[in-house]
Formats: sequence, structure tokens, C-alpha cells
Amino acid sequence: MLKIDLYHPEREKLHAHFGNLIKLAKADGIIDATEHQYLYKLGKRINMTPEEVDAFIAKPLTEKFIPPFELQDKYEQLHDMIAVVSADGNIDTDETRICRSLIIGLGFEDSKVDKIIEVISKQVAEQVDLETGFEKFRKELFRR
Repeated sequence: MLKIDLYHPEREKLHAHFGNLIKLAKADGIIDATEHQYLYKLGKRINMTPEEVDAFIAKPLTEKFIPPFELQDKYEQLHDMIAVVSADGNIDTDETRICRSLIIGLGFEDSKVDKIIEVISKQVAEQVDLETGFEKFRKELFRR
């Protein structure tokens, strides 16, 4: 994910994505320390200060979902989602439900959702970098 300055046109999309990650992190009723840590790390990648991340966690700026067009951008959002829900070592039913709906919202077929979660969960657990992970994801799920 690119670093985005405050006035970049992609910022609204990133804020929507960040809001979805917060919704996922809150799905089990609490944002634990490992989920907080990941949110701060992602916030830093998109030029958010820790104070902005805290404010966003308290009240996300947007509720709308703005899906990216490019497969690699979709993959990065999927990776972030899976990383957040698995950060505490436990993916609960509400997190899975929200994750499934966001994956479908990204334009993926319902029949591929479980495989997407499986593939990316394994990559997150193995700490595969985004570039390598995307290539494996693309080949495994889309044979391109």
C-alpha cells in the first residue's frame, strides 16, 4: 500500500478501508493490544499519526465501502483484513461474517471466499511479504 499524503485522492478510499478494519477489529467486542498494534502500523503506512488512528478507532470517519479496482489493491485490503482478525490468535464468528461480506464487496465470488480466507490466513501466519503473497494468491486463486 502506498503512503498517501493528506490531500491525495486515494485517501478517502484508504479511510474507508481503515474504517472496515476497525469494524473487523471491534467485531468480537474489543480491540486487543495486537489488533491495536496492527492498526497503528497500517495507519503509519498511510501517513496517519497515532492520534489520528486513536480518533479513527473512537469514531471512524466513514461508513461507506469504496472497493479498489485493481486485483493487487484488493489483495492488500484482504491481507489487512485477515491480519487484523487473526492478530489476537482467534477469528470469531462475527469477524468471519464481516470478513466474508467485505470479500464479496470487493467483487469476489461467494464460492471463492473460504479459499481466499484460507490462503491469506496462511500467508499472514507465515509473514509472507505483500509482493510475494500477491503473486502466490493470484496464481493459486486465479491461475493467471
